[in-house]
Amino acid sequence: MISRITPLIRPLIARDVDEAHRAATPLELFFDLVAVIALASIAKDFHHALAENHAGSGLLFFFMAFMAVWWPWNLFTWFASAFDNDDPLYRVLIMMMMVGLMIIAADLPQFFGEQELTRIFAGYLVMRVALVILWLRVGRHNAAMRRTVTRYTIGQIMAQSYWAFLVFGFEGLSTLFYALFFLGFVFEILVPWYAESGQGATWHRRHIIERFGLLNIIVLGEILLGSAELLKAAFEQSLDLHLIYLSGCGMVIAFSMWWLYFAEEAKLRRADIHHTLLWTYGHILIFAGGIATGAALGASTDMHDQIMEHGMREGSDAVRWAVSLSIGIYVFGVWFVRDRFVCSKSQTWILVTIACLIGISPLSNQGPFLPPALLALGVFIRQWGRRSSKADREVKPTEADESP
Repeated sequence: MISRITPLIRPLIARDVDEAHRAATPLELFFDLVAVIALASIAKDFHHALAENHAGSGLLFFFMAFMAVWWPWNLFTWFASAFDNDDPLYRVLIMMMMVGLMIIAADLPQFFGEQELTRIFAGYLVMRVALVILWLRVGRHNAAMRRTVTRYTIGQIMAQSYWAFLVFGFEGLSTLFYALFFLGFVFEILVPWYAESGQGATWHRRHIIERFGLLNIIVLGEILLGSAELLKAAFEQSLDLHLIYLSGCGMVIAFSMWWLYFAEEAKLRRADIHHTLLWTYGHILIFAGGIATGAALGASTDMHDQIMEHGMREGSDAVRWAVSLSIGIYVFGVWFVRDRFVCSKSQTWILVTIACLIGISPLSNQGPFLPPALLALGVFIRQWGRRSSKADREVKPTEADESP
């Protein structure tokens, strides 16, 4: 029996960084499907918080829930890019992580409603245990990476111990709790920085770019879902033109965000640890901004219903600010991870300017038209500037750009 099982458990060795045709695997896409469920739940609960005029607390819970979902996804994505061998044990451990993510997704409404973190902690623990086992497998079969494995393993255990202290050491979510949560978040993002500063893990550049791009498409789907909800409400109310208008604005926002992110310039241009991790962490702004935009568009439907049925405008300003700031954060994130590296000096600040204008657009009292109009203008200016600029054509590809 043992002789039959053993060949199925293959060494978890580093993959070739120059591997041709390295694409997302069915298991990775399956994991993303679970992430979709969790991210959709976050958007829905943040949507309700905005609609019920709890923007402040809703924003805090949104960030905490987002990090509980995105950070494990991020750790899994980078690990899989370097070590995925697709043997049965690897599949079981990744599915174990998916179970943990499902636990978190199922408990998010409870968290937003009653600030209960116990089950979210349990789901996070399940994912972390699976990842630690995976790293221990790497350490067993990659002698040159023992130091990196040790740093990752100890860092994961220390981080989970810290979260256990926060969850079980505090009875309520106080200001001190939020401050300590932020410190825990800082510790989490420093673990890869410290671990990779030694003999870093190997990863496939184009595979990582594809994986982050696929998640961004999922995020943009939340915005289109918000637009669809507005359109559905419009159809149910005898073609309410205002709702149709809002839905159209949402579509313009989603299409423009897609256009900005999937530009022709190379992303993740260098392989050094400093640039790579800044690129990774910059996507927090992109993904969180996109999800928050979808949630805010969904809240716009509720605000419209309240105004039409009861004449209540309480909370409508918060929703408008939520839409504008979320779009601005997304655009700024795209500049942070890409444009500041690839654009000529005359074009470097295009997206920063557009992000700031969108962020303060509610001050103009021009309604929902201005944010999507500014965003579409940013797409046009940047596209026109890229084609007319000699600087972009003269940029020599780096070694990372020439890799498969």
